[in-house]
Amino acid sequence: MIPNPMCGCDVCKRALASKDPREKRCRSAFLLDEKNLIDCGPDVTSACARNGLSLQNLKHIFLTHTHSDHFSTSTLENLQMCITDAPQLKIFMSQTAYDGLIRLGNAMIQQNYTDFSVQAKRWPTHCTLVPIQPFRDYQVDDMIVSAVVGRHPGMFIGENSLNYLFRKSGKNLFYASDTGLFFSETFEYLKGFRLDTLIIENAFGKRELARETSKHMNLEFLFETVDQLIAQGTVDSNTQIYVTHIGHKGGLLHGEMNQLLQERYGDQICAAHDGMQI
Repeated sequence: MIPNPMCGCDVCKRALASKDPREKRCRSAFLLDEKNLIDCGPDVTSACARNGLSLQNLKHIFLTHTHSDHFSTSTLENLQMCITDAPQLKIFMSQTAYDGLIRLGNAMIQQNYTDFSVQAKRWPTHCTLVPIQPFRDYQVDDMIVSAVVGRHPGMFIGENSLNYLFRKSGKNLFYASDTGLFFSETFEYLKGFRLDTLIIENAFGKRELARETSKHMNLEFLFETVDQLIAQGTVDSNTQIYVTHIGHKGGLLHGEMNQLLQERYGDQICAAHDGMQI
């Protein structure tokens, strides 16, 4: 999120003072189309209102991981406050995330934590949790969906993020938010595809990160990753690349990030911003 209202760093101060709406970022989510959403963090409700978007026809949520900026039960509570028929959702996630959420829901019910237990009992009315396995194809309506494992952890012990490949009508989109440096298995898997669209995180901008322990990207890691995807033919000159999940700790505002990206790759890459349509 930029600016962090409780932070007085240079980026947050400059973003707060800026009149450019692209310099102000909420927590990341991506609406593929009216039926398919990637992540459902706490800002989804306000983002829909701000951008004139309805989720009445939503059918599927693809969860990268269970950290609260990507998965918020408060967003799902909107399902229980509908006057018209609420959407019936399938929420896709890793097996570890699925197991953890089932345990958490059962614990809430057993301990009778008032509001929490009520919510846990209501979720199955509108939501079906669907665990998926990496490197396996799933038919989801008119799309083929598969996932690879990222280095970024989730809320539960042993949980790692999922990055999703969506294939539809001969087009391929890869969404890699909260990923860190790709595993070798990810590069190997992606050798079989040419991407039309790559959406990839850069949470830490120009900040230096330790390769051995980093769970996010910075510019160095992003450039290294894109260069390898180009070398193996997964990304070419026709691939459009959007950089997202940009945080204030990286020291760069939207325009500064965009300039550095385009100096290296030209117009085929840009820093994404809230409300952007691609």
